[in-house]
Amino acid sequence: MELVVNDSITWESAAGKLTGTIKSIRLAPSAARTITPWIVIAVLADKNRLATTIQLCGSDSYLKTMRVVKIQHQNS
Repeated sequence: MELVVNDSITWESAAGKLTGTIKSIRLAPSAARTITPWIVIAVLADKNRLATTIQLCGSDSYLKTMRVVKIQHQNS
């Protein structure tokens, strides 16, 4: 899956289905000491949570596990 800065995405976690916008993508070591892409996401506020920023591991297997889906806008 190709993701770039400013893409809107959804994913599933223990907190439920979340929506956010990719703010940056950086390369950094993982716990396994391999260089890994990390996706920085601005999470939108809703009635149950404040707006915040999180990081998701950008590996293909992790994105599939978290059921990450790129939101297609009508004008794209």
